[in-house]
Amino acid sequence: MYSIGFAEDNSLALKAKVRIEDLTSEDFQIHDVEAKWIRDTELLYRTADGNLERLNVETMEMTLLMTNRKFKEFQVSRYEVSPDMKYALLAYNVKKTHRHSFTAYYTLCNLDTWEHLSLNPPEVREAELLYAGWGVLGQQLVRICFIYYDTCIDAFY
Repeated sequence: MYSIGFAEDNSLALKAKVRIEDLTSEDFQIHDVEAKWIRDTELLYRTADGNLERLNVETMEMTLLMTNRKFKEFQVSRYEVSPDMKYALLAYNVKKTHRHSFTAYYTLCNLDTWEHLSLNPPEVREAELLYAGWGVLGQQLVRICFIYYDTCIDAFY
């Protein structure tokens, strides 16, 4: 009678284990790549150096879109890239207002020339916006600066 089996792999058992003390130490850091799918085969992510890159998962081709220098320059908390991949919308000085909402200042950055300009409505010089985001095509842009609430329409007559 013969017994056929596989040799047991104990290599993981020999490796160092993570302890609770390791997780709470200053040396332990997790790098969140902030990956976002932008097409069926492409995703945006932040490298360990903080650069923003686009990866084609079929060809494994990587394209640098923005260096970490711009993120540091504006102390960017959030970002979005336009659907045509020509501009980045950078949010900074983010202030949480409620559980899922915040206000922020925004800068538009041209990904080809690195030029940037503040995103402000015509009537305000330095605007803290309630929302800014891209539409679904090209360079469509949505900005919300003021929301008015009236308890009754009598004020309009």
